[in-house]
Amino acid sequence: MKKLFLLAVTSVFAMSAAQAMASEATAQGKAKATIVNDVQINAVNGEDLDFGTIIATANLNKITVKASDGTRTASVPNSLSPVRTSKAGKFTISGSPNVVVTLNAITPIDLAGPGEAMHVTNLSYSTDTVTLDDQGAGEFTVGGVLTVNPAQAVGDYEGEYTVTASY
Repeated sequence: MKKLFLLAVTSVFAMSAAQAMASEATAQGKAKATIVNDVQINAVNGEDLDFGTIIATANLNKITVKASDGTRTASVPNSLSPVRTSKAGKFTISGSPNVVVTLNAITPIDLAGPGEAMHVTNLSYSTDTVTLDDQGAGEFTVGGVLTVNPAQAVGDYEGEYTVTASY
């Protein structure tokens, strides 16, 4: 009788284990990756950030060129000469179609020339991000604030800045 009882109990446990195995399920998941082209930036030839022609004064003068449209203002009245007006620096971007490119911070620079260096600060983009078109192309412009020292020496001044973009 004991053997029969043990056999019955063992059978119940075996059936429970088989039933537990019968409720097992599986599912499939997917993994994905997208490969994009390297992003490239190029300065447009002849489209430099240009503060234009400025008349030297006895006062510190701040010339602001807007990234959005290249227009300029001065903190000293009547110091902007119409001989050469301002323009924002223009850049093109190329990469994979329809991706968003983030423009990263630009560090301040100095313009060197015959006199004391002039500082360019608050360099800014016309937009924080650029969505590349169906051909993988886009563009943006750069503006900033030039500090002209009191009695700045007459002459041409230049400097270079670096723009950085990333996906």
